[in-house]
Amino acid sequence: MSMAECIGALPPLPVCANLVNIPRMALHPASCVPWAHSSLKLAVLPAFPVEEASPPNTWEPLPSRTVKPECVLLAFGARDRRCGGELGDFTGYIESPNYPGNYPANTECTWTINPPPKRRILIVVPEIFLPIEDDCGDYLVMRKTASSNSVTTYETCQTYERPIAFTSRSKRLWIQFKSNEGNSARGFQVPYVTYDEDYQELIEDIVRDGRLYASENHQEILKDKKLIKALFDVLAHPQNYFKYTAQESREMFPRSFIRLLRSKVSRFLRPYK
Repeated sequence: MSMAECIGALPPLPVCANLVNIPRMALHPASCVPWAHSSLKLAVLPAFPVEEASPPNTWEPLPSRTVKPECVLLAFGARDRRCGGELGDFTGYIESPNYPGNYPANTECTWTINPPPKRRILIVVPEIFLPIEDDCGDYLVMRKTASSNSVTTYETCQTYERPIAFTSRSKRLWIQFKSNEGNSARGFQVPYVTYDEDYQELIEDIVRDGRLYASENHQEILKDKKLIKALFDVLAHPQNYFKYTAQESREMFPRSFIRLLRSKVSRFLRPYK
């Protein structure tokens, strides 16, 4: 059910008739009930002042200027369904709602990444957990635009525990995650970074090299948030590779991984040395 249908479906309650005007963000699109920071059950209780924010894991009044004095809605104990939006210019991540817990059924999230001029997008999918189905009920897709005919960079409706890194086939990305009414799974957390397009050849050379994924040690690097951050630091700004001391590199990465990066970065940045 759409958000518009949800708003129209709200009953004209005698005490809280103005619930129809609760902010759109406060409506759970699947069941047409209001929800707050987390997505759960609600209670209509005697009124007390509506607060703009509450600490995590506590009763959370839904802010609305239109709720009558006799009523206030409280949400407690639910999963977070918030997702989608415009993502950062340089680095960030997308994730399914409630990750690393299971995402809810009937989820739809849409993100866009618009890099600054002269920058391209690199994405790492460390792992993704979706239900195994013949009809691809749940899926993650990354395209240039929302059009199904636009250039597609990545699309899957399956579980993959083996990481992969790739560059976007388009300057910008439109990303959508969708689950159907009967499915729930762990989902994903997918980091990205933008890099100077002058380094396109180097980045492609690194992410397309099978040795990047050849061993479990290398695969674990692409699943470790701290190591991914260090790797992104190098991939987004290859000259930063040389700021890491030999000891720092050995403490963070396997030697085989260091050799792989060193050979490619050095050859690209210092071709005549």
